[in-house]
Amino acid sequence: NISTVLDLGCGNGQYRHYFRGKIYTGSDVFDSPLAKCTNENVRFVKLVGKKLPFEDNSFDCVFLKDVLEHVTSDTFLISEINRVVKENGLLILTVPTNFSKVFNVYPGSVFTKIQFVEHGFRYYSSKRITQLVRNSGFEIQHFGVSSGLAATLVKTLYEYVKYFRMQVNGKKHA
Repeated sequence: NISTVLDLGCGNGQYRHYFRGKIYTGSDVFDSPLAKCTNENVRFVKLVGKKLPFEDNSFDCVFLKDVLEHVTSDTFLISEINRVVKENGLLILTVPTNFSKVFNVYPGSVFTKIQFVEHGFRYYSSKRITQLVRNSGFEIQHFGVSSGLAATLVKTLYEYVKYFRMQVNGKKHA
């Protein structure tokens, strides 16, 4: 039963709608528009330093979408999450796979003009993320990989079309 949620690395709170009806805490190292939110069930806490500024056993659920690869010590952050999540609480976690590297380098191809930004400090194999999570005291209830050749081709095409459209729109307004 989830009533309290920590969205760690929340950005502008774009995933907040997943947790409607819950007490939602967004937290990030950057300022967020959530800080100005007047909803009594929504708050923003800016992160400063490595230790999470929350009491032990504070949240029923921690949501960590594409954040772990950006921190200096993924091991420390996972242990901190384990500290602030309640007993039998839930961690929802996504990370880029080793296969994600394909989006950063396209040597000698038509895609070299597309500016892909490296996705954090590291990528994860299934084995690495599984070990990291288990070694921090979590039990994995569900594990899935949402990548593969088809997903890569679709994402590549999408990024190419987005780039091309941006160039065309730029010329129209020039």
